[in-house]
Amino acid sequence: MLRKISFLFLFLMLAANTIAANDSRRHIQVDTMDIYLGIMPAQLIQEHKTMHKNNAYQEHKYHVLIALFDKKTGKRITDATLKATVSQLGMGTKTKALEPMREEALSYGNFFILPEATIYKIKVQITRPGKKEEYIANFIYERPKD
Repeated sequence: MLRKISFLFLFLMLAANTIAANDSRRHIQVDTMDIYLGIMPAQLIQEHKTMHKNNAYQEHKYHVLIALFDKKTGKRITDATLKATVSQLGMGTKTKALEPMREEALSYGNFFILPEATIYKIKVQITRPGKKEEYIANFIYERPKD
C-alpha cells in the first residue's frame, strides 16, 4: 500500500512539473514586463477578415499573438512596437511586425506559416517609446500534428 501511495505521489509531482514547464513556454519575464505567447490555427479566426494583411486561407497558417503586461502594476502595455521572427531548426526564418489588435484588450499579432509539426523558435523584439533598449523574448513552440 505504501508503495502504491509513493508511486502515486511521484506521478502527481511529475505531472505538475510537466504542466508548469508547458506554462513556462508561454510566459517570460523580461525587465519590467510579463510577456505571454498565444498561438492558434488561423482557421479558428477566419471570420475576422480584416485582421492583418493577407488573411487568405493557407494550409498550416497560425496566428501568433503576444500580450504584454507591466510586471509591477499588472496593467497591459499598449504603446510598444513588436516584431516576431519564427524559425524552424535547419530552415529559414520569417520576420514580421506584430500589429496592434484592439478588441477588448490590446494584444499584438500576425499570421505565420508553420509547415511541419515540429519545434519552432519564436523571437519577439519589443521596443517602447522613450526607451533605448530593445527587449528580446525567446519562446519555444511545438506545433501539434494535424
